Amino acid sequence: ALNYFEVPFVQHLAYLDLCAVAESGGRGRRRLIYGDTPDAAWPVVISNALAPLAAISRSVNKAMDRTMLAALRDSDVDAARRISEKYVHMNTPKPKFRHESAETQKAWDALRQSEVLSPEVAGRELCVVMKSYGQLAMWGARAAGALALAAKTEDVCGNAKLLQPNLAVIVRTLLTALLACRTIVEQGSPPVRATTGF
Repeated sequence: ALNYFEVPFVQHLAYLDLCAVAESGGRGRRRLIYGDTPDAAWPVVISNALAPLAAISRSVNKAMDRTMLAALRDSDVDAARRISEKYVHMNTPKPKFRHESAETQKAWDALRQSEVLSPEVAGRELCVVMKSYGQLAMWGARAAGALALAAKTEDVCGNAKLLQPNLAVIVRTLLTALLACRTIVEQGSPPVRATTGF
């Protein structure tokens, strides 16, 4: 049920249930998450718990990148152009035109640059991500944190050390999400404003 992104109600109940299982303790948690057999659910559970945190962190980083590029355009146009072209090339799929001309490709690149690097677009995307994943991220952080702590004593098979995402990935993701939340608090909640930056 954690994977049912198209059914928000079902997914919210699944995340809440995961949070309850992770924080409640007892042998039920050990059997479900760590297990006494190699087929424990650790990779699936941890990946799903961290997914909304990672989505929010990526959106914050994109918003910061786009705002910095917008500011750089005002001071160094050539540098901003080089960086933005590389950014667009790395982050956007190229359309497949049957008879693609140089003019068509140039127009497409200009359009994608203006959309992908726009702080306003970044702000709208960040708003959508926060509304969609905010509560899931809170439950996911609580569940991942509780499971990481419990793994010290309950993980009889060593899944937390051997299977991905391991404890190191959990800690890194939680720290990245914490920095993203701190950035939102310090710079102002979305939407991002082009005049003031993010």
